Amino acid sequence: MPNNVTNVLKVHGDEEKVKAMFEAVKTDELGIGSMDFNKIIPTPDNIFQGNLGTAEREKYGKNNWMDWNTSNWGSKWNSYGYSETVAEEFDGSCIEFFTAWCGVPKIMETLAGQYPDLCFEYKWADEDLGSNVGHIEYEDGEETFSSIPNGQSKEAYELASEVHGIDLADEGYLLNEDTNEYEYHPDEPLSMKME
Repeated sequence: MPNNVTNVLKVHGDEEKVKAMFEAVKTDELGIGSMDFNKIIPTPDNIFQGNLGTAEREKYGKNNWMDWNTSNWGSKWNSYGYSETVAEEFDGSCIEFFTAWCGVPKIMETLAGQYPDLCFEYKWADEDLGSNVGHIEYEDGEETFSSIPNGQSKEAYELASEVHGIDLADEGYLLNEDTNEYEYHPDEPLSMKME
């Protein structure tokens, strides 16, 4: 199983244009509030889509879904992790979804270029708290802000906390005032652990 990476996308601009953009990229089975990467960067027809064993790897090489997705989207799978009522829960400007192992800045860069009238704020954080986190913003189709902190840095933990909607102290991460870095104290109660 891959690590789930939580992705949060907030889009600002004319309300009708924002709605039209989310409508255009929705997963058809789920509706607005979801995102289908194929509607942003479509998979070519000649990409092998079946199971990838040794024989398939030898036959198709990198011309297979996993290598293509990772290279072009940034994640081996399309977005996932939506509730069945995602369309009812959609607030009109923000969606949240999972990706496998990585965030998808390539998808967001392409999407922002396709909709230059809108402003995009994209954040992601791995379930491995403090690892693989980032925050990028786009305006007029161009990147205007980017922060991809080093893993386990103070900034990485704080961004992960924001994306996951958790309190670091509740998870056992306490700020050391001397080093200005977070330290994990396993004796603290952890709300994320199974009881």
